[in-house]
Amino acid sequence: MTTSSRPFHRLFGAIFAVSLGLVLNAEPVHSATINFDDLSGQGSLPNGYAGLDWFGWLHYDSADGPFFQPQSGSTRLYDPGNSGSDNSFSSLTDFIFGGAHFSGPASTTLRLVLYKDGNEVHSTSSVSMTGSYIFVSSGYGDLIDQVRVVASPSDQFVMDDVTIVPVPAQGLTLFAAIAFVVARYRRREFAHRVI
Repeated sequence: MTTSSRPFHRLFGAIFAVSLGLVLNAEPVHSATINFDDLSGQGSLPNGYAGLDWFGWLHYDSADGPFFQPQSGSTRLYDPGNSGSDNSFSSLTDFIFGGAHFSGPASTTLRLVLYKDGNEVHSTSSVSMTGSYIFVSSGYGDLIDQVRVVASPSDQFVMDDVTIVPVPAQGLTLFAAIAFVVARYRRREFAHRVI
């Protein structure tokens, strides 16, 4: 083994050790269902609720017609029809969106549009409401940071039980650890060249 190849072996050995340690200590990733049942009354959904930013959504827990009942509990989200654009939710931290339950009269159609860094990465086909809850799956398993709900008419549906999978922090920790090891290696190599 040459002297110049030893640092590479140390670098890759360190990366392997850090990666193995993170994988062995990683907690399993579980999906989270946001059911809105801790909200009461009627009002705007606050940004930061459940770790997401919400645009155009209102929540309510009062009785309503047969097409607008909650999937679980008593609270669901709706569009008052005056937001001026499609409803959405987003996060600065990437997540995987599994889907959500929707209900509305049969005259309502909707589709889900998924974004990553401002670019559309996936869109579902239009789904017609049935008068009772249906689960609309995103059909997309990669990371995103925004979901738009495009409905027509925009104020004739409710949404409940949103399913997301947060990105585990271990992935970010692994990236930071690898960046640290590479930076340290480069600094050491630069110091040896200067001498």
